[in-house]
Amino acid sequence: MTKLDELVTQINREHVYIQTHNFPDPDAIASAFGLQELLKLRGIHATICYKGKIDQLREILDIRLVNIENIDSELTEDDEVILVDAQKGNSNIIDMTGDEIICIDHHPVYEKTEYRFTDIRPGVGACASIIAQYFFENEIPMDQRIATALTFGIRMDTQKLSRGVCKMDMEMIWRMFDLCDQDMIYLLENSTLYFEDLMAYSKAISSIEVFENISFADTGRDCPEALIASVSDFMLALVEVSFSVVYSRKKEGIKISVRSERPTLDAGKIISKALKGIGSGGGHATMAGGFVPFDGNDREEDLMIQGDPDKLARVFDNLLRNAAAYGRENTQILIQARGGRGRTTIVFTNEGEQIPQKKLETIFERFYRVDEARSSQTGGAGLGLAIAKQIVELHGGTITATSDIHNTRFIVTLPDAEEKKKTARRKKMAAYRK
Repeated sequence: MTKLDELVTQINREHVYIQTHNFPDPDAIASAFGLQELLKLRGIHATICYKGKIDQLREILDIRLVNIENIDSELTEDDEVILVDAQKGNSNIIDMTGDEIICIDHHPVYEKTEYRFTDIRPGVGACASIIAQYFFENEIPMDQRIATALTFGIRMDTQKLSRGVCKMDMEMIWRMFDLCDQDMIYLLENSTLYFEDLMAYSKAISSIEVFENISFADTGRDCPEALIASVSDFMLALVEVSFSVVYSRKKEGIKISVRSERPTLDAGKIISKALKGIGSGGGHATMAGGFVPFDGNDREEDLMIQGDPDKLARVFDNLLRNAAAYGRENTQILIQARGGRGRTTIVFTNEGEQIPQKKLETIFERFYRVDEARSSQTGGAGLGLAIAKQIVELHGGTITATSDIHNTRFIVTLPDAEEKKKTARRKKMAAYRK
Protein backbone atom coordinates (compact mmCIF):
# COMPACT_ATOMS: atom_id res chain seq x y z
CA MET A 1 0.00 0.00 0.00
CA THR A 2 1.41 3.38 -1.02
CA LYS A 3 1.27 6.47 1.15
CA LEU A 4 -1.48 7.88 -1.05
CA ASP A 5 -3.50 4.69 -0.61
CA GLU A 6 -3.02 4.88 3.14
CA LEU A 7 -3.99 8.56 3.16
CA VAL A 8 -7.23 7.94 1.26
CA THR A 9 -8.32 5.17 3.65
CA GLN A 10 -8.31 7.72 6.51
CA ILE A 11 -10.86 9.99 4.82
CA ASN A 12 -14.48 9.30 5.77
CA ARG A 13 -16.21 12.02 3.76
CA GLU A 14 -16.80 12.68 0.09
CA HIS A 15 -15.65 16.27 0.57
CA VAL A 16 -12.60 17.52 2.51
CA TYR A 17 -10.77 20.80 3.00
CA ILE A 18 -7.09 21.20 2.13
CA GLN A 19 -5.62 23.95 4.28
CA THR A 20 -2.32 25.67 3.54
CA HIS A 21 -0.36 27.89 5.87
CA ASN A 22 -1.32 31.57 6.03
CA PHE A 23 -0.16 33.73 3.12
CA PRO A 24 0.60 30.58 1.08
CA ASP A 25 3.78 30.55 -1.00
CA PRO A 26 4.30 28.66 -4.30
CA ASP A 27 5.23 25.42 -2.52
CA ALA A 28 2.06 25.45 -0.40
CA ILE A 29 -0.23 26.32 -3.33
CA ALA A 30 1.35 23.78 -5.68
CA SER A 31 1.23 21.01 -3.07
CA ALA A 32 -2.44 21.68 -2.30
CA PHE A 33 -3.25 21.84 -6.02
CA GLY A 34 -1.53 18.53 -6.72
CA LEU A 35 -3.19 16.80 -3.77
CA GLN A 36 -6.58 18.13 -4.85
CA GLU A 37 -6.14 16.42 -8.22
CA LEU A 38 -5.02 13.15 -6.61
CA LEU A 39 -8.07 13.07 -4.34
CA LYS A 40 -10.35 13.90 -7.27
CA LEU A 41 -9.08 10.81 -9.07
CA ARG A 42 -9.95 8.78 -5.99
CA GLY A 43 -13.51 10.13 -5.91
CA ILE A 44 -13.00 12.74 -3.19
CA HIS A 45 -13.80 16.42 -3.78
CA ALA A 46 -11.48 18.88 -2.04
CA THR A 47 -11.60 22.63 -1.44
CA ILE A 48 -8.28 24.43 -0.98
CA CYS A 49 -8.46 27.14 1.68
CA TYR A 50 -6.05 29.67 3.14
CA LYS A 51 -5.81 32.88 5.16
CA GLY A 52 -4.17 36.14 4.16
CA LYS A 53 -2.93 37.32 0.78
CA ILE A 54 -1.98 34.86 -1.91
CA ASP A 55 0.89 34.27 -4.28
CA GLN A 56 0.55 35.08 -8.00
CA LEU A 57 0.97 31.39 -8.88
CA ARG A 58 -2.76 31.01 -8.31
CA GLU A 59 -3.59 33.73 -10.80
CA ILE A 60 -1.26 32.59 -13.58
CA LEU A 61 -2.19 28.89 -13.41
CA ASP A 62 -5.86 29.55 -12.53
CA ILE A 63 -5.76 27.57 -9.29
CA ARG A 64 -8.95 27.95 -7.25
CA LEU A 65 -8.46 28.69 -3.55
CA VAL A 66 -11.00 29.95 -1.02
CA ASN A 67 -10.26 32.37 1.83
CA ILE A 68 -11.14 30.76 5.15
CA GLU A 69 -12.89 33.94 6.27
CA ASN A 70 -15.47 33.42 3.49
CA ILE A 71 -16.40 29.87 4.50
CA ASP A 72 -15.75 29.72 8.25
CA SER A 73 -19.43 30.20 9.12
CA GLU A 74 -20.30 27.15 7.00
CA LEU A 75 -17.77 24.80 8.64
CA THR A 76 -18.55 22.31 11.42
CA GLU A 77 -16.36 20.36 13.82
CA ASP A 78 -17.10 17.22 11.78
CA ASP A 79 -15.59 18.61 8.57
CA GLU A 80 -12.32 16.86 7.71
CA VAL A 81 -9.22 18.97 7.10
CA ILE A 82 -5.89 18.02 5.48
CA LEU A 83 -2.95 20.26 6.37
CA VAL A 84 -0.42 20.80 3.59
CA ASP A 85 2.99 22.48 4.07
CA ALA A 86 1.97 23.33 7.63
CA GLN A 87 1.30 21.73 11.00
CA LYS A 88 -1.33 22.26 13.64
CA GLY A 89 -0.26 24.59 16.42
CA ASN A 90 2.36 26.47 14.37
CA SER A 91 2.24 30.24 14.17
CA ASN A 92 1.77 30.30 10.42
CA ILE A 93 -1.58 28.56 10.29
CA ILE A 94 -4.99 29.59 11.58
CA ASP A 95 -6.99 27.11 13.65
CA MET A 96 -10.02 26.80 11.36
CA THR A 97 -13.18 24.95 12.34
CA GLY A 98 -12.95 21.24 11.53
CA ASP A 99 -11.06 18.06 12.35
CA GLU A 100 -7.43 18.05 11.17
CA ILE A 101 -7.10 14.39 10.19
CA ILE A 102 -4.05 14.42 7.92
CA CYS A 103 -0.78 16.37 7.77
CA ILE A 104 1.66 16.45 4.82
CA ASP A 105 4.68 18.66 5.46
CA HIS A 106 8.46 18.98 5.14
CA HIS A 107 9.10 21.16 8.20
CA PRO A 108 10.47 19.76 11.50
CA VAL A 109 7.94 18.67 14.13
CA TYR A 110 7.94 21.15 17.03
CA GLU A 111 4.68 20.11 18.63
CA LYS A 112 3.41 16.54 18.83
CA THR A 113 -0.10 16.32 17.41
CA GLU A 114 -2.27 13.30 16.74
CA TYR A 115 -3.48 12.82 13.17
CA ARG A 116 -5.04 9.83 11.45
CA PHE A 117 -2.25 9.99 8.88
CA THR A 118 1.04 11.90 8.71
CA ASP A 119 3.70 12.24 6.06
CA ILE A 120 6.20 14.69 7.53
CA ARG A 121 9.68 14.65 5.98
CA PRO A 122 11.99 17.38 7.38
CA GLY A 123 14.84 16.27 5.14
CA VAL A 124 12.94 17.13 1.96
CA GLY A 125 13.41 20.60 0.48
CA ALA A 126 9.79 21.21 -0.56
CA CYS A 127 6.38 19.78 0.18
CA ALA A 128 5.74 19.75 -3.57
CA SER A 129 8.34 16.99 -3.89
CA ILE A 130 6.25 14.75 -1.62
CA ILE A 131 3.11 15.35 -3.68
CA ALA A 132 4.99 14.75 -6.94
CA GLN A 133 6.23 11.43 -5.61
CA TYR A 134 2.60 10.42 -4.89
CA PHE A 135 1.92 10.78 -8.63
CA PHE A 136 4.92 8.78 -9.78
CA GLU A 137 4.83 5.93 -7.24
CA ASN A 138 1.14 5.38 -8.05
CA GLU A 139 1.75 5.75 -11.81
CA ILE A 140 -0.84 8.53 -12.05
CA PRO A 141 -0.53 10.76 -15.14
CA MET A 142 0.40 14.37 -14.37
CA ASP A 143 -0.88 17.15 -16.62
CA GLN A 144 1.19 20.18 -17.57
CA ARG A 145 -0.44 22.62 -15.11
CA ILE A 146 0.25 20.38 -12.13
CA ALA A 147 3.80 19.58 -13.26
CA THR A 148 4.49 23.28 -13.75
CA ALA A 149 3.09 24.24 -10.36
CA LEU A 150 4.98 21.47 -8.51
CA THR A 151 8.26 22.24 -10.30
CA PHE A 152 7.95 25.94 -9.50
CA GLY A 153 7.08 25.15 -5.87
CA ILE A 154 10.20 23.02 -5.45
CA ARG A 155 12.45 25.58 -7.13
CA MET A 156 11.17 28.48 -5.02
CA ASP A 157 11.33 26.67 -1.66
CA THR A 158 14.89 25.50 -2.35
CA GLN A 159 15.97 28.85 -3.82
CA LYS A 160 16.36 27.32 -7.28
CA LEU A 161 17.84 24.08 -5.92
CA SER A 162 20.59 25.81 -3.95
CA ARG A 163 19.24 25.53 -0.37
CA GLY A 164 18.01 22.57 1.68
CA VAL A 165 17.66 20.43 -1.44
CA CYS A 166 17.85 16.63 -1.22
CA LYS A 167 18.21 13.81 -3.74
CA MET A 168 14.43 13.32 -3.87
CA ASP A 169 13.85 16.99 -4.81
CA MET A 170 16.31 16.63 -7.68
CA GLU A 171 14.69 13.38 -8.82
CA MET A 172 11.22 14.95 -8.89
CA ILE A 173 12.52 17.95 -10.84
CA TRP A 174 14.14 15.60 -13.38
CA ARG A 175 11.02 13.43 -13.76
CA MET A 176 8.80 16.48 -14.33
CA PHE A 177 11.20 18.26 -16.68
CA ASP A 178 9.48 17.17 -19.91
CA LEU A 179 6.00 17.48 -18.38
CA CYS A 180 6.05 21.11 -17.27
CA ASP A 181 5.92 24.38 -19.18
CA GLN A 182 9.48 25.72 -18.96
CA ASP A 183 8.50 29.09 -20.46
CA MET A 184 5.87 29.50 -17.77
CA ILE A 185 8.36 28.68 -15.03
CA TYR A 186 10.73 31.30 -16.42
CA LEU A 187 7.89 33.84 -16.37
CA LEU A 188 6.95 32.95 -12.80
CA GLU A 189 10.52 33.13 -11.53
CA ASN A 190 11.22 36.46 -13.16
CA SER A 191 7.91 38.23 -12.55
CA THR A 192 7.50 37.97 -8.81
CA LEU A 193 7.16 41.61 -7.74
CA TYR A 194 4.46 44.24 -8.05
CA PHE A 195 5.28 47.97 -8.00
CA GLU A 196 4.14 48.33 -4.38
CA ASP A 197 6.45 45.44 -3.51
CA LEU A 198 9.35 47.47 -4.88
CA MET A 199 8.51 50.30 -2.50
CA ALA A 200 8.47 47.88 0.43
CA TYR A 201 11.76 46.43 -0.78
CA SER A 202 13.27 49.91 -0.85
CA LYS A 203 12.09 50.60 2.69
CA ALA A 204 13.51 47.30 3.91
CA ILE A 205 16.93 47.89 2.31
CA SER A 206 17.16 51.39 3.78
CA SER A 207 16.42 49.98 7.25
CA ILE A 208 19.09 47.24 7.22
CA GLU A 209 21.40 47.20 10.23
CA VAL A 210 24.27 44.75 10.76
CA PHE A 211 25.68 43.73 14.15
CA GLU A 212 28.52 41.18 14.21
CA ASN A 213 27.41 39.29 11.07
CA ILE A 214 23.71 39.43 12.06
CA SER A 215 21.44 41.67 10.00
CA PHE A 216 18.02 43.13 10.79
CA ALA A 217 15.50 44.78 8.48
CA ASP A 218 11.97 46.16 8.72
CA THR A 219 9.82 45.74 5.59
CA GLY A 220 7.10 48.02 6.93
CA ARG A 221 3.44 47.35 7.53
CA ASP A 222 1.47 44.60 5.75
CA CYS A 223 4.34 43.56 3.52
CA PRO A 224 3.59 40.53 1.28
CA GLU A 225 4.76 37.26 2.82
CA ALA A 226 6.94 36.33 -0.14
CA LEU A 227 8.70 39.68 0.00
CA ILE A 228 9.63 39.24 3.67
CA ALA A 229 11.35 35.98 2.81
CA SER A 230 12.96 37.53 -0.27
CA VAL A 231 14.53 40.34 1.77
CA SER A 232 15.79 37.81 4.29
CA ASP A 233 17.46 35.84 1.49
CA PHE A 234 18.87 39.05 0.01
CA MET A 235 20.56 40.02 3.28
CA LEU A 236 22.13 36.60 3.63
CA ALA A 237 23.84 37.17 0.26
CA LEU A 238 25.84 40.01 1.83
CA VAL A 239 29.47 39.10 2.56
CA GLU A 240 29.21 40.60 6.05
CA VAL A 241 26.06 38.64 7.00
CA SER A 242 25.61 35.01 7.99
CA PHE A 243 22.35 35.31 9.96
CA SER A 244 19.42 37.53 8.91
CA VAL A 245 16.21 38.62 10.63
CA VAL A 246 13.40 40.43 8.80
CA TYR A 247 10.13 41.54 10.33
CA SER A 248 6.89 43.12 9.18
CA ARG A 249 4.03 44.60 11.18
CA LYS A 250 0.64 43.20 10.34
CA LYS A 251 -2.81 43.92 11.71
CA GLU A 252 -2.73 40.85 13.96
CA GLY A 253 0.92 41.01 15.03
CA ILE A 254 4.53 40.89 13.85
CA LYS A 255 5.70 38.42 11.19
CA ILE A 256 9.36 37.37 11.34
CA SER A 257 11.57 35.63 8.78
CA VAL A 258 14.97 34.18 9.73
CA ARG A 259 17.81 32.82 7.58
CA SER A 260 21.08 31.22 8.67
CA GLU A 261 24.18 29.92 6.92
CA ARG A 262 26.01 29.16 10.16
CA PRO A 263 26.00 25.43 11.06
CA THR A 264 26.07 26.40 14.74
CA LEU A 265 23.00 28.66 14.46
CA ASP A 266 19.85 26.64 13.77
CA ALA A 267 17.28 29.21 12.57
CA GLY A 268 14.27 27.02 13.43
CA LYS A 269 15.42 26.22 16.96
CA ILE A 270 16.50 29.81 17.67
CA ILE A 271 13.22 31.44 16.67
CA SER A 272 11.19 28.73 18.41
CA LYS A 273 13.07 29.37 21.65
CA ALA A 274 13.12 33.16 21.26
CA LEU A 275 9.36 33.42 20.76
CA LYS A 276 8.33 30.89 23.39
CA GLY A 277 5.73 32.46 25.66
CA ILE A 278 5.10 35.52 23.44
CA GLY A 279 4.44 33.88 20.08
CA SER A 280 5.47 30.86 18.11
CA GLY A 281 7.81 29.93 15.32
CA GLY A 282 9.88 27.21 13.76
CA GLY A 283 11.33 25.89 10.53
CA HIS A 284 14.51 24.44 9.16
CA ALA A 285 18.08 24.99 10.30
CA THR A 286 18.71 27.38 7.41
CA MET A 287 15.33 29.13 7.19
CA ALA A 288 12.50 29.68 9.63
CA GLY A 289 9.64 31.99 10.47
CA GLY A 290 7.65 33.17 13.43
CA PHE A 291 4.75 35.31 14.54
CA VAL A 292 4.16 37.45 17.62
CA PRO A 293 0.45 38.24 17.98
CA PHE A 294 -0.77 41.51 19.43
CA ASP A 295 -3.02 41.30 22.43
CA GLY A 296 -6.23 43.28 22.62
CA ASN A 297 -4.43 46.43 23.73
CA ASP A 298 -1.59 46.20 21.22
CA ARG A 299 -3.46 45.73 17.93
CA GLU A 300 -2.43 48.22 15.33
CA GLU A 301 -4.74 50.94 14.18
CA ASP A 302 -4.28 53.84 11.83
CA LEU A 303 -3.04 56.76 13.91
CA MET A 304 -2.24 60.03 12.19
CA ILE A 305 -0.51 63.00 13.83
CA GLN A 306 -0.11 66.29 12.02
CA GLY A 307 3.15 67.98 12.93
CA ASP A 308 6.82 68.52 12.22
CA PRO A 309 8.30 65.01 11.71
CA ASP A 310 11.87 66.05 12.57
CA LYS A 311 10.90 67.79 15.80
CA LEU A 312 8.58 64.96 16.90
CA ALA A 313 11.30 62.45 16.08
CA ARG A 314 13.57 64.42 18.43
CA VAL A 315 10.96 64.12 21.18
CA PHE A 316 10.72 60.36 20.82
CA ASP A 317 14.51 60.02 20.53
CA ASN A 318 15.00 61.99 23.76
CA LEU A 319 12.44 59.84 25.58
CA LEU A 320 14.06 56.62 24.36
CA ARG A 321 17.54 57.79 25.35
CA ASN A 322 16.25 58.82 28.75
CA ALA A 323 14.56 55.44 29.28
CA ALA A 324 17.74 53.61 28.29
CA ALA A 325 19.97 55.80 30.48
CA TYR A 326 17.87 55.53 33.65
CA GLY A 327 16.43 52.06 33.23
CA ARG A 328 17.79 48.97 34.92
CA GLU A 329 20.47 46.95 33.13
CA ASN A 330 18.99 44.96 30.21
CA THR A 331 15.63 46.66 30.71
CA GLN A 332 12.97 46.36 28.03
CA ILE A 333 11.49 49.61 26.78
CA LEU A 334 7.82 49.26 25.90
CA ILE A 335 6.27 51.74 23.46
CA GLN A 336 2.48 51.83 23.10
CA ALA A 337 0.22 54.09 21.07
CA ARG A 338 -3.54 54.48 21.10
CA GLY A 339 -6.07 56.91 19.74
CA GLY A 340 -9.44 58.23 20.77
CA ARG A 341 -11.47 61.42 21.18
CA GLY A 342 -9.29 63.33 18.76
CA ARG A 343 -6.05 62.58 20.60
CA THR A 344 -3.17 60.16 20.11
CA THR A 345 -1.32 58.97 23.19
CA ILE A 346 2.17 57.46 23.07
CA VAL A 347 3.51 55.82 26.25
CA PHE A 348 7.19 54.96 26.89
CA THR A 349 7.68 52.49 29.76
CA ASN A 350 10.93 51.22 31.27
CA GLU A 351 11.93 49.32 34.40
CA GLY A 352 13.93 51.41 36.85
CA GLU A 353 14.16 52.93 40.26
CA GLN A 354 11.10 54.89 41.39
CA ILE A 355 11.31 58.63 40.85
CA PRO A 356 9.98 60.54 43.91
CA GLN A 357 6.88 62.65 43.34
CA LYS A 358 8.71 65.93 44.09
CA LYS A 359 11.27 65.20 41.39
CA LEU A 360 8.52 64.25 38.92
CA GLU A 361 7.09 67.75 39.30
CA THR A 362 10.35 69.34 38.12
CA ILE A 363 11.66 66.68 35.75
CA PHE A 364 10.82 68.73 32.64
CA GLU A 365 12.65 71.85 33.81
CA ARG A 366 15.82 72.93 32.00
CA PHE A 367 19.10 71.55 33.40
CA TYR A 368 17.26 69.31 35.86
CA ARG A 369 18.58 65.75 36.19
CA VAL A 370 17.06 63.05 38.38
CA ASP A 371 20.39 61.37 39.16
CA GLU A 372 23.46 63.61 38.92
CA ALA A 373 25.87 60.66 39.11
CA ARG A 374 24.06 58.74 36.39
CA SER A 375 23.83 61.85 34.18
CA SER A 376 27.55 62.56 34.44
CA GLN A 377 28.24 59.02 33.24
CA THR A 378 25.86 59.21 30.31
CA GLY A 379 26.69 62.73 29.31
CA GLY A 380 23.23 64.13 29.93
CA ALA A 381 22.97 67.88 30.33
CA GLY A 382 19.40 67.96 31.58
CA LEU A 383 17.97 69.54 28.44
CA GLY A 384 16.40 66.54 26.67
CA LEU A 385 13.12 66.40 28.58
CA ALA A 386 12.75 70.19 28.64
CA ILE A 387 13.16 70.34 24.87
CA ALA A 388 10.72 67.45 24.46
CA LYS A 389 8.13 69.30 26.57
CA GLN A 390 8.56 72.49 24.55
CA ILE A 391 8.11 70.70 21.21
CA VAL A 392 5.06 68.75 22.39
CA GLU A 393 3.35 71.87 23.73
CA LEU A 394 4.05 73.72 20.48
CA HIS A 395 2.12 70.92 18.79
CA GLY A 396 -0.82 71.47 21.11
CA GLY A 397 -0.06 68.41 23.21
CA THR A 398 1.00 67.46 26.73
CA ILE A 399 3.79 65.37 28.23
CA THR A 400 3.72 63.90 31.73
CA ALA A 401 5.56 61.29 33.76
CA THR A 402 4.55 58.71 36.36
CA SER A 403 6.72 56.38 38.41
CA ASP A 404 6.32 53.51 40.87
CA ILE A 405 8.59 50.82 42.33
CA HIS A 406 8.40 48.82 39.10
CA ASN A 407 8.16 51.19 36.13
CA THR A 408 8.57 54.75 34.96
CA ARG A 409 6.27 56.02 32.22
CA PHE A 410 6.44 59.07 29.99
CA ILE A 411 3.08 59.87 28.41
CA VAL A 412 2.86 62.06 25.31
CA THR A 413 -0.58 63.16 24.14
CA LEU A 414 -0.99 64.93 20.80
CA PRO A 415 -4.03 66.00 18.79
CA ASP A 416 -4.55 63.70 15.81
CA ALA A 417 -4.63 65.00 12.26
CA GLU A 418 -8.42 65.29 12.09
CA GLU A 419 -8.60 67.15 15.40
CA LYS A 420 -5.94 69.60 14.17
CA LYS A 421 -8.07 70.29 11.10
CA LYS A 422 -11.14 70.90 13.28
CA THR A 423 -9.20 73.26 15.53
CA ALA A 424 -7.90 75.18 12.53
CA ARG A 425 -11.45 75.49 11.13
CA ARG A 426 -12.74 76.75 14.49
CA LYS A 427 -9.98 79.39 14.68
CA LYS A 428 -10.71 80.47 11.11
CA MET A 429 -14.43 80.81 11.84
CA ALA A 430 -13.73 82.74 15.04
CA ALA A 431 -11.48 85.16 13.18
CA TYR A 432 -14.13 85.55 10.47
CA ARG A 433 -16.80 86.41 13.02
CA LYS A 434 -14.59 89.14 14.46
